[in-house]
Amino acid sequence: WDYQKTKCLKTYRGHKNEKYCSFSSFSYTSGMWIVTGSEDGTTYVYDLQTKKVQQVLKGHKDVVISVDAHPKYDIIATASLDSDKTIRLWKHLKESDEKVKQKVIQA
Repeated sequence: WDYQKTKCLKTYRGHKNEKYCSFSSFSYTSGMWIVTGSEDGTTYVYDLQTKKVQQVLKGHKDVVISVDAHPKYDIIATASLDSDKTIRLWKHLKESDEKVKQKVIQA
């Protein structure tokens, strides 16, 4: 958002956000990402600059209402609503071919 011009600068598309206000977080540890919850029970990781979906994290059974990224480590925390009621921690695991995978490290 540009406060001086009062206009939206970027829109990220893919996640479902119709009924709930899902929170987003910025992650700068191994790239520049924006992470947001979705009403379909997933978490979306977007490239901050290109706005492209980099990864969809699956594991919750209800709306992912809250997300946060650790300021120093490649860890994302996600929290879900009623039928799930879980908090999950996701850690980036780099393989030898430099692909990045996520793994739930605590549920």
